[in-house]
Amino acid sequence: MRKIALGLCLVVVAGCGLLGGGGGDGGGGGGGSSQPDPVVYAETTVSWDIAALKEGEWVETETKSGAYSAKTKNACVAIKDGLTWVEQSDSSKSGWVMLLGVDKGDRKTKKAYWGKTGEEAKEIKVQNMPTGGAPAGETPKSRGTVKISKDTVTVSGTAIECDKSESDITTTIQGKDYRGQSTSWMSDKVPFRSWYDEKSGDYYKNNPDIKVEGKWTLKGAAMVKMTSEGSTVQLVGMGTDAKMTVKLPVAK
Repeated sequence: MRKIALGLCLVVVAGCGLLGGGGGDGGGGGGGSSQPDPVVYAETTVSWDIAALKEGEWVETETKSGAYSAKTKNACVAIKDGLTWVEQSDSSKSGWVMLLGVDKGDRKTKKAYWGKTGEEAKEIKVQNMPTGGAPAGETPKSRGTVKISKDTVTVSGTAIECDKSESDITTTIQGKDYRGQSTSWMSDKVPFRSWYDEKSGDYYKNNPDIKVEGKWTLKGAAMVKMTSEGSTVQLVGMGTDAKMTVKLPVAK
């Protein structure tokens, strides 16, 4: 299992959290607002391989957990002015779109706009993610198994070859065990794949208490499906025809 597997999970979390709202002055995009301004961190996009994105590429994922269901779409809508522009939309924020201008070098968000589809968006200040000291206490210890194999997932009639990872990991923190079981399917044939660091090597290679069966073969991959304790995140669509849906403010 390579480090990108962890990175892909972070992409999912970051993508959902970005459109979560809160933290603003209650304003929104042009034409009135019923949504608070979201908080946008520069580091939100660092897990993506921004340089690999092509204009027009998009992916849509669906998250299901119990009665909850929501779809999130990421789309590369333009590459201009030295930035890669990514739109994010969430079905729970009907009609609202976040537009991010991302540097392909450090993969950080430099510009952010928030607005309704078809209307002029409002610029949102990009913040650096807060940092703090390491929490007190012992270093968490993990043990368990990871099984890696090849599998195929069909999305909108298209069969996608994936590396499948089945994990059963128990982490001990201050004497208490936390067990996590998950299965993920990842492919390098899907847009918005994770950034791969050649120096990272195998994520579990230095932990003899985690037994790995099989071999992770991908260098940078996007999540196609992930299941974990009653929740499922799955790719439900992708394409190459994305266009910008909000209007940038006109310079005065």
